[in-house]
Amino acid sequence: MITDDNGTVKSVIDIPQLKNDALRLMYEMASTAGDDDATGEVAKRWAASNEPEYYAYLTALALSLMTSLVLAPALDCCEAAGARMRDAVKDAAASAEASHGGDRDA
Repeated sequence: MITDDNGTVKSVIDIPQLKNDALRLMYEMASTAGDDDATGEVAKRWAASNEPEYYAYLTALALSLMTSLVLAPALDCCEAAGARMRDAVKDAAASAEASHGGDRDA
């Protein structure tokens, strides 16, 4: 359930539907990798067709799924080919945190 600041229920999320939508969004986004304009269009379309609260949960789940189902296997392939992409991603994450991080809890 999604509630407002007073605890009043605003909506109820159908978890199986959320998971299905997140998988669809994840694969649609992954299929546009390398085409930033197409990726942006996918994001705009999904954002426009969903309530903001639902979209927030949807994108968080899609990101988690993308990491597990797309990025991890891609990095496994790179590692098998001798490319140390996991190290490169970790370095990029550390650099981003150093230059753009803040005092927020992760």
